[in-house]
Amino acid sequence: MLDEKGSLFHQVVAFHDALTLLTQFQRFLNKIQERMNFLVQEAGKGEFNVAAIDYYQIHHRHGAEPRLEPQNISPFKQSRSYFGVQVIGDMMDNNRSVFTMYCNEQEFSTLEYGERLFEEVARYILSKRASGQTYPIYITDIDLARNLLGVDTAQELQTIHFLNYKKRIEQRLNDALAKL
Repeated sequence: MLDEKGSLFHQVVAFHDALTLLTQFQRFLNKIQERMNFLVQEAGKGEFNVAAIDYYQIHHRHGAEPRLEPQNISPFKQSRSYFGVQVIGDMMDNNRSVFTMYCNEQEFSTLEYGERLFEEVARYILSKRASGQTYPIYITDIDLARNLLGVDTAQELQTIHFLNYKKRIEQRLNDALAKL
């Protein structure tokens, strides 16, 4: 992915089908755009320039140049319901990060679960899956303090900051899921 400032984000993700994968990114990116707009407005610096999100698939043919093919997905065009996973993170005075995760309004926090947070969230999500399958967990929203993202002002925020954190947290959740 290229974000609004041209920063490149790359991730290899296991997925069931392309629509599911794109839809989870669409939900996440829409939430990030809303959050960044709010933060820029709150700082009194105008509005975050919300750009249209375009999706492309790279096609490789042996001996030919790769080509991009636009992917048309309607907003949230997915028949099955999805499981919302929101992550809220802050930094304590002692430079210790604290996370709270909401899974369909069920709250999990490092204050309650400590190092077992990711395992408990993965266990809860698995218990809610009718199929009982351990397909990947995707984060649908993330709200992190700027100091966790490594920026000082709202104007420095980029989508890539949120995507990188999403990637790390999803990795920990999916590692915990694989151990269940």
